[in-house]
Amino acid sequence: MIIDHTTGVGQVTVAFSGRVSGTAPITSYDVEALDQTTNSSRWVPGVSSPVTLNGLINGDTWAIYVYANNIVGRSPPSSPVVVIPGAQPRFVSGPAANGIVGQPYTSGFAVTGVPVPTVSQVGSGQIPPGLTLDSHGNLTGTPTTAGRYHFAAKAVNPLGEDGLGLTMTIAYDVIAKIAGCSTRGNEAWGCALEVKLGQPLAVDTVFSVDIGGGGFTNPTRRDRPEVITFEGCQVAPIASPYYPGNGGYNRYDVNISSGGCTAGAVVFLEEAVTAAAGATITQPVPGLGASTATFVLP
Repeated sequence: MIIDHTTGVGQVTVAFSGRVSGTAPITSYDVEALDQTTNSSRWVPGVSSPVTLNGLINGDTWAIYVYANNIVGRSPPSSPVVVIPGAQPRFVSGPAANGIVGQPYTSGFAVTGVPVPTVSQVGSGQIPPGLTLDSHGNLTGTPTTAGRYHFAAKAVNPLGEDGLGLTMTIAYDVIAKIAGCSTRGNEAWGCALEVKLGQPLAVDTVFSVDIGGGGFTNPTRRDRPEVITFEGCQVAPIASPYYPGNGGYNRYDVNISSGGCTAGAVVFLEEAVTAAAGATITQPVPGLGASTATFVLP
């Protein structure tokens, strides 16, 4: 007799049709939902198809029966249809994609579903070392190793599952700022970049510095930045020549020399750049995940 059904959160809607033996006309119907876990029943009367049963326990398995009534009495039950009310898991969002070595991290996956889905890592990816994913989708801990990490999570409940992949970047804590710029003539400027390292850096660690702001060409006076002071490093870091790119010279690398640098080390680099007065210089340090340093030329 049951020809269709639709499950929802705590409910099922049953559509039915068909003839029932007997000469007296059908006056009403009764729909029974029998919980296969608790063996308890819920009944809902109806005068026609469809009929909705509410208040069902999500995640339990229910057997649905339909009975037809007339003046003589109630018919035998229809063949059962087995349903599981609730909602399939769906990822709404992932955790914050960036973290800092040595700093506590708290974020997580936002996931919907009824019953509440269980979240776990899936596949061969790697969660950043120091972080832990719990069954609720919370990703917490203190990152220990810088790098880019790719992994996937799945959310599962009795109605199904959903998956979501994520790329996370864990960087060293570093603060970069442009301490100031002075004119060198002919749209040439000497600028001092201060880089404070939040974590110790071993020998041969290399980080990059980008120069942005538009209109930069090959710097005048010198072909590379110059380390003018350094605190917390046993030997002055070495700045490489500027790299041509995007029609100009916009990047250089800094290599940590013998002895490395301690946490809190501060390095000042003087740079020669060319740009018109009033131009905005921006200098991210993508090699260490620094926030962008910005300076407007006088």
